[in-house]
Amino acid sequence: MELQQPAYLEYKERMPSPGVLALIYFLVFAAGMAFLLIGSSGASYPTPYDPVEKARHFYTEFAVSLHAQSFFLFWSSLPLGIYTAFMTARLRGLNLHRGGVNIAQFGGFGAAFFLGMSGLITWILSQPGITSDPQATRIMQLLAFATGGTGAVVLSGLLIAGICVTAGIDRIIPRWVMWFGLAIAVISILSMFNLIVPGVSILLPIGRFLGIIWMIIAGFTVKRKKLINKQQAT
Repeated sequence: MELQQPAYLEYKERMPSPGVLALIYFLVFAAGMAFLLIGSSGASYPTPYDPVEKARHFYTEFAVSLHAQSFFLFWSSLPLGIYTAFMTARLRGLNLHRGGVNIAQFGGFGAAFFLGMSGLITWILSQPGITSDPQATRIMQLLAFATGGTGAVVLSGLLIAGICVTAGIDRIIPRWVMWFGLAIAVISILSMFNLIVPGVSILLPIGRFLGIIWMIIAGFTVKRKKLINKQQAT
């Protein structure tokens, strides 16, 4: 009796590890938050549910820190978009062409776009004279929140869900990573209900930061090989 060795399909294209890109995304995003936190001495960041006067005071008083934060926020959208491209390319390279890959690509590119838009809108808010008009301040604030908050987090959830469903079935990522990711994806997608129920906005930071942690883990654990057939006796 002769044993037939298991066959593997290997993804041979040399690219940076998606985990490195996810780590860069986290570090750049965190750097922007740190600049704002330190520059504002820990002052409470205004939300769309606060009076507009609080927002005007914050954006005027800490314009320099907000300016720096907007730069890092826009910058963080770049590694997120590249991460999406590399992860979906690896899945396709392993001959995984399920709809989940397209969902992941749509979600990741959309999240990167919204995150970049939020950075640009925040940059506008940091410019002199913008906050002198309460209506303009509120509009810019709502746009920054809707794009960088709801838009980016919900679409990140689609990115995570698409990768989990596609890679998890063929065990390209560990099972625990798949289930952990699906839980985060549900939280992220459900956060869109903050548009009608403000209290649900608590899910936004949960989905964002757990999602970033998951991207780092998945990026470092995703395999470069897929088992085609198991060892068989002949």
